[in-house]
Amino acid sequence: MKSDITACLPHVVLREQTRVEHERVEATAAMRHLFHDPLNVSSYAQLLRRYLELHAAWENRHATWLRGLVAVGWTYESRLPALECDLESLGDVSEAPVRKFESVATLSAWGALYVIEGSLLGGQVIARHLAGRFPAHPHRFFNLGSHRPAHAWKDFQILLDAALASPGDMRSALSQAKETFALFQTMFEALPANDRDGCIAQA
Repeated sequence: MKSDITACLPHVVLREQTRVEHERVEATAAMRHLFHDPLNVSSYAQLLRRYLELHAAWENRHATWLRGLVAVGWTYESRLPALECDLESLGDVSEAPVRKFESVATLSAWGALYVIEGSLLGGQVIARHLAGRFPAHPHRFFNLGSHRPAHAWKDFQILLDAALASPGDMRSALSQAKETFALFQTMFEALPANDRDGCIAQA
């Protein structure tokens, strides 16, 4: 049984309190295709375009805060170059949309970052599946976590725990984490039916 202290650590609270939202994302048809079913090129490119739009918007909005993470010991790696590379390899040259947002610098963003950085763990499992399906493509986006040291996720959790020291910051971060999972769920569910459900093997 977890000690009371361990159970109250922010990264544990985020994991436990977003379990339902996480499971909803994994239950979407598009996620099942990524893990278990064969994809065609069109389906894969469509999904990567949605990822590009989502990450471009988030990174733009939090650009100042993300750059400032270096001061507390974390270097955020932009997802955009990897996504653009993967799309180009599929013959789909898509650039990250240029959008102007008011820069946000708030501790609640740690909640969204928890979801985004944590997704790298599952991404490596997806990358192995995709490498077998499309061996000629780099799959840089889903492989982003593969070059990190084994302790990177633990290091991130330690920094997150230190950053979310107050109950108010923890509540705000939890709200952001739930919203971020909801964004991923919406992204997967918004894929056109012919791409989402018609993922037949095709070179």
